[in-house]
Order: sequence, then C-alpha cells, then structure tokens
Amino acid sequence: MKNIKPLNQKQATKLLNQINQQFDCDIKDLKNKYYFLLTKKEKINIINKDISKLDTKSLNIMNIGIYFCKPEKDGIRLSIEGSQLIKNPKKNIITLNQEQFNKFMKGEDLEIKDTNGYKLIKYKEDLIGTGKIGNNTLYNYTPKERRAK
Repeated sequence: MKNIKPLNQKQATKLLNQINQQFDCDIKDLKNKYYFLLTKKEKINIINKDISKLDTKSLNIMNIGIYFCKPEKDGIRLSIEGSQLIKNPKKNIITLNQEQFNKFMKGEDLEIKDTNGYKLIKYKEDLIGTGKIGNNTLYNYTPKERRAK
C-alpha cells in the first residue's frame, strides 16, 4: 500500500474537527468506527477499524477503503458516501426541489443564492453529495460515471 498513508490520531482528530466546524455534525461514530487514510492524490479514504482483525500479510492490496473527502484550501469537500456518513448536520445544507434535483443528478450546476463555500446537498430526507457555492452558483462535483443520463 505504497500509495496510502494512515492519518495519525492527531491528524484524524483535526480533520473531524474541521468537518464538525463546517457542518455542525456528530463526528463521534466516525472517530470510533473508522481509520482515515491519505491517498497519493491527497484524498481521504476510510476503512472500518475491524480491518485489524484480518490477516493482511498474505493479501496483495493495491487500494483500500472508500473515498470519504478531500481537504481543500477553503473547506472539506465530502464525497457522496462521506456526506451520507456524517450524522445530524445542522449547517451548510442546501435542500433541492424536484426540478433542481433532476438537474443536479445530471451533473448540472445550479443557480442558488447562498453564502460561498462547500455545502451538503439534500433532497427530501437524503444527503446526496456535496457542492460548492460561488457567485450564486452551486457547482456540482458528482463524478461523470455517477450522473443520471
């Protein structure tokens, strides 16, 4: 696993505190259940702590975990799965209506007036990812392979 470096406890705590500050959410489960790994592309993957029960010496592991977030200069950009793993976020949430949701799922940027920064995107009761507001535009970070056709 040459391309992956585990975050130490101090680094993981700093990351989780940034997420909590940005979204005012409960990070206790994340801290207790997951290890955080830094990839070669400066992204953060997470794995369940139960991995320590496996005998990994005989495995040829090239990559491990799921993509959770990417720390940026101006905030934390959570992945789709990352947005779904944080509990009870209370701020920086944009709730989409049906028309906006359909456009967002196709990868379109949306005109939305809000403060600049990374926002959790919500449709009905589900968190569906993260976008970034800038100049009254919600920029879509949904990967092309995950967009609706």
